[in-house]
Amino acid sequence: MKRIYHLAKRFFGALSDREISSEDRQWVESHLGVGEFALWGRMPNHDQRHAVAVSRRVESALLVSNNGPESSTDWIEVSLMHDVGKLPSRLSVLGRANATIMWGVAKKLGIPSSRLGHRVDLYVNHSSIGAALVIEAGGSTAASDWARNHHRHDDKALVVSEMIPAQIVQILSAADDD
Repeated sequence: MKRIYHLAKRFFGALSDREISSEDRQWVESHLGVGEFALWGRMPNHDQRHAVAVSRRVESALLVSNNGPESSTDWIEVSLMHDVGKLPSRLSVLGRANATIMWGVAKKLGIPSSRLGHRVDLYVNHSSIGAALVIEAGGSTAASDWARNHHRHDDKALVVSEMIPAQIVQILSAADDD
């Protein structure tokens, strides 16, 4: 039920094309390298807003958990870049919703995402695509690793990344599952 709520909230939030504030844009730029910022800047406004919201929650959680501001920049970069792999699919908000539903049904039936059409397949595989894009843009190995693994969890256990400490994985995951 939590996942359905999360997806519905993301869907309705994505219907607005509102840009992020200039303050948020400067904040993002201060945490990303030039190549990463250019890649991030190609994301649709709703994905940029989501990335900023997730990253602000990560920043707050790090301060509360005593992981401090000295370590937060790396994890903010990681959280800002986690969904860049959605770019190549070029799906609209409705296209993404349809792709999510189609993939949910296809997965249960044992149908591979490649049989759902090229753009849906790209969207379904945005995690691995994002990992490669992050590296091409000059991002960190940790950001690439999180882009690849940020959906590899379920209600019982979180897959712990080799690059990211378990406590940080929990913070990143909780921030994304708003």
